[in-house]
This record gives sequence, structure tokens and C-alpha cells, in this order.
Amino acid sequence: MAEAILFIIAEEIIRKLSSRGLEEIGLLWGVKDEIEKLRKTVSTIKAVLLDAEDQSSVSIQVQEWLSMLREALYDADDLLDDFYTETLRRQVMSGDRIEKKVRRFFSHSNQLVYDFKMGHKIKEIMDRFDEIACLKKFHLQERREETSEMRREREQTHSSLPQVVVGREEDKNNILELLCGSYFEENVSVISIVGIGGLGKTTLAQLVYNDQKVKTQFDLKLWVCVSDNFDVKLIVEKLIESVTGERCSNLEMDTLKNTLHESIIGKKYLIVLDDVWNENPAKWFRLKDLLVGGARGSRVIITTRLKRVAEITRSISIYELQGLSETESWLLFKQMAFKQGQALSPSHEAIGKEIVAKCVGVPLAIRAIGALLYFKSTESEWLSFKNKELAKVDQHGSNILPILKLSYNHLPLHLKRCFAYCRLFPKDYRINVQTLIHLWMAQGYIILPHPSQCFEEIGLAYFMDLLSMSFFQEVEKDIWGNIESCKMHDLMHDLAALVSGRESALLDSNLAYVDERTRYISIASNSDSTWEILPSLLKASKARSLLLPNGSKWGKIQKDQCHLIFSKLRYLRVLDLHDSGIETVPSSVDKLKLLRYLDLSGNERIEVLPESITGLQNLQVLKLIGCMALEQLPKDVKKLVNLRHLSLESCYSLTHMPRGIGRLTCLEKLSNFLVARDSSVSKHTGGLDELHALNNLRGALRISLGYAVKNGASASDFEAANLKEKQHLLYLSLDWSRLENDVDDGENNVDIEEMSLEKLRPHPNLRRLLLWDYRGMKTPSWFPSLRNLVGISFFNCKNIQRLPSLDVVPSLEALEIEESINLEYIDTEEGSTLFFPSLKHLLLRNCPNLKGWQRCNRDNRSAAELLPFPCLSDLEIHSCRNLTSIPPLPCLEKLRLEKASMRSLEQILKLTISVSGSSSSASHPSSLSPAVSQLKSLTIWEIEDLEFPPVELLPSFTSLQEVSIFDCSRLSTTASEDENDNNEQWKCLQSLRTLSLVGIPELVALPNGLQHVAALQTLIIERCDNLMSLPEWMANLTGLQYLSIYAFSGLDETWRNNMVEDWHKISHIPNIQVNFTQIQQNGLYQR
Repeated sequence: MAEAILFIIAEEIIRKLSSRGLEEIGLLWGVKDEIEKLRKTVSTIKAVLLDAEDQSSVSIQVQEWLSMLREALYDADDLLDDFYTETLRRQVMSGDRIEKKVRRFFSHSNQLVYDFKMGHKIKEIMDRFDEIACLKKFHLQERREETSEMRREREQTHSSLPQVVVGREEDKNNILELLCGSYFEENVSVISIVGIGGLGKTTLAQLVYNDQKVKTQFDLKLWVCVSDNFDVKLIVEKLIESVTGERCSNLEMDTLKNTLHESIIGKKYLIVLDDVWNENPAKWFRLKDLLVGGARGSRVIITTRLKRVAEITRSISIYELQGLSETESWLLFKQMAFKQGQALSPSHEAIGKEIVAKCVGVPLAIRAIGALLYFKSTESEWLSFKNKELAKVDQHGSNILPILKLSYNHLPLHLKRCFAYCRLFPKDYRINVQTLIHLWMAQGYIILPHPSQCFEEIGLAYFMDLLSMSFFQEVEKDIWGNIESCKMHDLMHDLAALVSGRESALLDSNLAYVDERTRYISIASNSDSTWEILPSLLKASKARSLLLPNGSKWGKIQKDQCHLIFSKLRYLRVLDLHDSGIETVPSSVDKLKLLRYLDLSGNERIEVLPESITGLQNLQVLKLIGCMALEQLPKDVKKLVNLRHLSLESCYSLTHMPRGIGRLTCLEKLSNFLVARDSSVSKHTGGLDELHALNNLRGALRISLGYAVKNGASASDFEAANLKEKQHLLYLSLDWSRLENDVDDGENNVDIEEMSLEKLRPHPNLRRLLLWDYRGMKTPSWFPSLRNLVGISFFNCKNIQRLPSLDVVPSLEALEIEESINLEYIDTEEGSTLFFPSLKHLLLRNCPNLKGWQRCNRDNRSAAELLPFPCLSDLEIHSCRNLTSIPPLPCLEKLRLEKASMRSLEQILKLTISVSGSSSSASHPSSLSPAVSQLKSLTIWEIEDLEFPPVELLPSFTSLQEVSIFDCSRLSTTASEDENDNNEQWKCLQSLRTLSLVGIPELVALPNGLQHVAALQTLIIERCDNLMSLPEWMANLTGLQYLSIYAFSGLDETWRNNMVEDWHKISHIPNIQVNFTQIQQNGLYQR
């Protein structure tokens, strides 16, 4: 990395040279004196490195000297790691008592060869340092690193998202007016937000995108980060992924076009294309042609630094974003730089305002400098920063990179190299935070203050420090609130590229120059010629990292190419070959003896790993996610003594765990553990006792227990897993399933499974528990002890008849029960004031005997009134026909009901209706508010006895936005019947925008009340074969934007005959589709 990081490399070399392990190596190989001399030399050089860094900005001579020193320090570090690895190898072999190999490897003759070889390498390094010292013809002063502690209180106030946004309310309202106004008649209009880097264009777009007005105005919202690669096919893929949540990278363009069209047709959509640089009009119009078909009022927002980009898109409005005002800039700066309640003297404040003025109203610069000065609280520190550092900034026009570099300059050294490493990710790339931490760990960047601490925890602290200083942004969290991913602003990416220098290369379609001084490489190319650059890549013979952030989607790496990488790039600490089409891993992988991180995920045809991989004693992370053909792990996996993270998700062909895996006590992540099906392989197979000592396991663990039960495991076998001591384990999945053709041993297995679950008691810290295919009738005694549970799932637990009282678990947010065919009741505590206080999601699927909830008092059960769910918002019920006892649902927003009765539907809908009022409402009925439901989405499927919609309930459903009715065979609304209804009640559906009627064979007419639903925009009618015509009042639905009719003979024949007299009923609808044929598009008749 850059010169500043040489200091910390020198520091690490000194630490290694001073270690007891290396002292033993020195004695063993007869180079003790040389090692001591090298330590003193590096210590002398280290003392002047910080001064050399300062002088390098003005002295070419110092720059050249530092360049030579950098190479020597890296080579010395590689050599010391080599020494350490040989010692570790010896310890592993001795521990396995492989005496013959030990004697052969360390025989007297080999000892002499090694003495000579190691002594020669040490002497070479010493000579290089002596030469470098002689070339220092300039004066350098000794300086120590100025340590600036990053105080953790910062995280609680500034690391959570969304960040506070200052001074953009007026800009947001202006954009909203352009989006939601009716000034422009085009079906799709473009609005461009233009401004310099760091000004907050993306933030403004996000504010608009997430505004409540936009949520109600648009049917579909899509967001794509475009950056400098305006690849139309790639943009379409991202748009589709934004709709479906699934990647579609291998489809032809014609297929992509049709899929996108189906997603947007008839819908009023908002698409944000963020960070666009394309100045080629032809490319833009190719994309715009693919966006036709949306409803009138659809909008595209573009953010760009270049006004030319906005002009070629024929934007209806080019919104030129300005910097923050002096007042707004100062307000934002105070939020970033001041501690809560901190008061400044007038002179201190004046210094701050002078600093802010230098940021020229650019929020990114203000945030970065403010976050930096948060840790410099005195007036003298601020004055020194203003006069000594800010004054030196050579700022040209709107270029704020020099200001951002000041923030980097003040980072502690350990954070500087962590940030600079992020240069290897492409711009706009969503970085997985756990992967980033593992990469830092593999490079040796994470230093543990105490041996009892965890690399991942310290790495996360590093990340949070950088996040709080605005080096990262756009954090996304998982459903449990854990940070999952982030992005870097493109200016921060430019800064990372600047400070990492020539030793870090991001290879894309414009290949950067690579040579032996290149230490960190990332291949971000999306072309099918990814591996054509291999000859150039191999020039970087001393590379430490090789990443494929996007995988190798179009280029498959061959076995001989793998072998070349393994053989030529022997100093790699990180090797990422995920999704590279590898079928066979060459045995030469053991040449990468310094490797600490290996990712082979997504290579679906790998069946076995070579045994030689166990020679990688430094390996800390091994990722095999999605290696679906992988049948077994190497039998000597116990030799990977430094392994901390083993990912085996979706390795469906894996048959067993190797014996000895339990000796890997450094393991902190083991995603899957399975008991062997075939006891004949027991010599190389590990049982549940392998888990006994793995008490550092963290995160998620899935244990496949089916064959432990089948093979008659004892209570001690299950207890040996020692789950109760695994206090860091948060997510536990216990799976008793077996292959379909395995014979169930009946009642005996029920007893064993009950015993197994009882003995597999987890630690009370557990947050998520999943039980799969559990055949026991009883639940374990330890359930009530899991007070920290956030989610629990029961899948195919067919013999359980009663679930214990889970309503008192204070943190439980999700409860899922599926395929529990004998379950009758879910118990609730009698007399408890708690009733699922945190539950938000409830799923009940195929529980045919479930009657519902029942309050219990020890052995007595009663039908006492149930307390309401206080915050349940999402409920799914499938095939639970006997469910009658359900608590009130006052907060429900989304309901999906399948294979139930009309009675159940009405009951549940009524349970969502709540009457609110003052505390005195009982004595004063007039204080009551109308009975309303919070329901927004209703989906009903196969309600066989549903004949008429429950019209009398409609006035309560003013928030309902979407209704879908599928396969209700008896639902029938005739015109004569409907005329007797109070159609005015339908007016209460003031928020309903989408109605889908699918598979309703008895439906002969649309309900007349539907004509009063003025907000309706989308109407979908499929497989309603007796619906012969559409009503006259269809013309009254002036807001309707999309009508789709499919697969029923009456209307299809009508359209085929082009029945002109009925066309007036629907001619106002811009988009009409019949049996997947577009009749009208964007208001233009197509036939």
C-alpha cells in the first residue's frame, strides 16, 4: 500500500523477528545472529519512516528510496511467513506422529540443505537493507506514530442508517413535484439530477425514492446503480433482478426484453438510474425503447455529474443540485463534529466555520472532516488542523479529493490499509461486510488486543470506525439488524485508488499494468475473455491477493490455468475463484502455503478436494458454498489447524464429516455438520462428539441428525455435541430428515428423537431455532429458557400435538409452523400480561388439526378470551381448516389465506378490525373512532365455499391497496344480485389500486360496486371462463392503466371478432393485453 503503511509492515516484521517461534527457527537453522541483526536494522529504518512519508510528497529522491524499501520490506515479510509456515508444518506432522516423514524431512542431510538455504535468504535480505541504508543521502528524523484512539461511543450516534440529511428538504419537494405533477403528458419522462461528486445526488434520489408520496403514487419502484459501464443488457438484468429478487445473468437479450416488459407493462413505475456517465445517445435510446409499456406518469430519475448526460436523455427537467448554504453546512458539520451537549467558545466556533468554508458546501467533505474533528475536541487542535493541514490543500475548483485525503491522513495506520484494500472492489459494488473482514484478516490487517478476542469482532469494530468516518455508506442489514453489506462513494473509491498506488490493480476491460511489484489484484471484467489476461497476471509473481468480485460468469477457468496460478503466484494470502466453472482442483494447490483465504463457492461440478489441500496450514477461511457435487471433505482436514471459517451451505452431495474435524478448535464458523448415512465408513467419519470442543462456533450451524437416530445413537452421543456451551452460536437448525427411500423404524425412533432433542439443549443466547422433520411428540424442557429467541420454525414436526407457551418470549419476532399435521393447540400462559409482545410474522402451513390458541394454567385449559397480537403485521395461513381460536389482529397489514373456509376468512377479517378511542370510550360511545383495519394486502386462494365477497365489511378496509383472489370455484356475482347490494360501500376502498381475479369459473359479471373504486389502476382477469362481457361502467374507471385478460373463451372470441360496439368500454385504458397479445399499448391500438 502507500508509504504510510510501510511503518506498520516494518512493525509487524519486528514483532515476528522478536517472537519466540522465530528464535527457535534461528537456533534450528543456525541463523540466530542474522535474525537479530535484521531486527535491529528494520527497527532503525522504522524510526524514520513517518518522516520519510512527509518528505516524499516534495522529494523524488525520498520517493525512490521508499520504493526500494517497500519491496525489501514485503520480501522480508514473505520470508518470515515462509519460516513460520515450515515450523507450523513440522508441528502438525509431529502431532500426527508421522515419524517416518518427520525423519525424512528433517534428516541430517536435509537439515544442512535447509541451514544453507535459509541462511542464504536471510543474508540476501540483510544485504538489501544495508544497500538501502547506504542510499539514504538525506536527513530523516525519528518519529513515533501518533495514536488517535477511535472512541466507540461514536458508533451509537453516527453509524446507524439512515444518516441525518441536512438542507435537502426543498430539493426533495422540488423533485417530488416534478414526479407527481401532471405537467408532462409522456408515458415515460426523464428527470436528471446533476451536480459535482459528493454533493448528495444519490442521497437526494434516495430521499425521493423512499418518500411516502412516491410509495402511493407509483406501482413499481426500481433502482439501478449504473456507474461508468453503460451496458444496456446489464442494466436490464439489474432492473429485472430488482423486480424479481433473482439474478438472470445468462439469458439472451430477447428473453430479458420480454421479461422486463411483463414486469412493467401497465404499471406506473419509477426507475432510478444512479451515477450515469454515458454520453452515447444511441445507447440511451436503446435502453429507453425497452422501457415502453408503463402507465402514463411513469418516471425515470437519472443522477449524473455531467450535464451532457442529462441532455442526451431529453430530460423534461435538469435539476442542477447546488452545495449546502453556509447555515446548512455549519449545521451538518456540528452534527458530525460535536459531542452531544458540547458548547464552543466564539473563537472555537469561528475556527470551525473557516474549516467548513473550505468544504464549499459539499456534504461528503463536510461529513468526512467533521467526523475527523470529532476526535480533536480542543480549540488548539482545530487551529493546528486549519493552519498546518487544511492550508496545504491544493484545491482546484470543485475537486474535493484533497479534502477527503485529509480525513484519510488522520486514520490510524491499521485503518489506513484496511481502507486502501477496498480499492480492489469495482465502483458501485455492494461489499459483503463479513467477506471484507475475512479479507482483512487473511492479509494480517486485524490485530487482536487480547488473545481471547475474536478476529471477526475486532474486524467489525474496524469497519464501524470507517463507517462512522463516512468512508463507507449505504449500509444494508439482515432481518435481525446485523450489518450485511455496504457501498463506497465513488469519490471514496477514487481516494482508495490514490492511496493504494501502483501495488494494487483493478483489472477490467481497460487492463491496468501489472508487474512483480503488484501485490493486490482484482479482476472485475464481465467479458468472456476473463482468463485471456492470465499471462499478464502471472507477472505479478509476488501478489498477495487475487479477487474475482463478480466471479467469472462468462469465462470458465481450466485445470491447467488453475495449476499455473497455484504454481506461479505462491505468495497469495487470498485467492477468490468463486463461480469460475472449476471442475477439478489441481493437487498443486498445496504450493500456496501462505494462503489464508480460499473461495471455491459456486463451482458446482467439484466432486472432491485434493488431499494436498490439507497442507495449507495457514488457511483461515475456506468457502465451498454451492459446490453441489462435493461428496466429501479431505480426510486429514484436521491438519488445517488455523481454519476459522468453513462454509458448506448448499453442498447437497456431502455424505459425512471427516474424523478429527473436532480438533480444529479455532473454528468460529461451521455452517453444516452431518452424521454419516453409512456406518461402514466410520474409520474416516466423525460423529457428534466432534462438536464437543468447538465452543468458539459463532453465527449459524445446521446439524443433520437423521442417521444418528437411524443408527441408534445413545443419549451420551447427542449430549457430546455440547451445544449448551456454545454461547456465541446465534442460529441453530436441527434436521432429522433422511433420504426418501430410507425405512422409518417407527415408535422406537420417536423415543430416540425426543431424547435427542432434549440432549441437544442450546445455550440461552440462541436467537433463531429451526426444527426440521422432528418425529417426537414432546417438546423439550429447555424451550422456556430460550429468552433471547427472535425466531423459531417448526417444519414437518408431524407428531407434536401441543406447542409450549411461546407467547411470553419477549423478543420473538417470527414464528413459523409448517406440515405439523397432528398439532392441535398453541398454548398461552394464563394470567400473563405478555402475549407475543414482539411478534411481527406468523406462518401456519398445512396444520389440518390445528384448532388455535388456548390459554393454559398448569394442567387445566380454558377457552378464556385471548389477548390481541400487539404488533403482528404479516400473517400467512395455508390448509388449516379447523383453525377457529385466533387472537385479535389489530395491526395486521398483510394477509394470505389459502385452502380455508368462508367462515375463517370472515372471522380473520373481522379480527383485523379494531375500534380505537379515548380511555373513557366505554362510557362515552361518541368518542369511538370508526372501526378500521390496517390491512393493505389481501390474498385468498382456494376458499371453496366463498360465494359472495363480504361486502358488509368493506367500509373498514380503507387502507387496502391490493386484493388477489385465486381459484375460488364457487365465487359468483351476478348483475341482478349485485344491484341489491349497497354499492356505495365499495367507495370505502379508497386505496385499492390492484385487483386480480384468477381461476373463478362461476364468475359471470364483475361486481357493480367495483365502478366506485376510483383508485383502481390495475385489473387482471384470468381463467374466468363464464365471464362473457365487461360492464358499461368500465368507462367510469378513468384511473385504470392496465387491463389483462387471459384464457377464457367468451371475451377472447369477442376480441378476435373485433367487436367495435364494446370498444368504448375500455378504449380509455392505455395498456390492454388479451391472452398475452398486446391490444393497446401506451394508448395506441395495436391490431
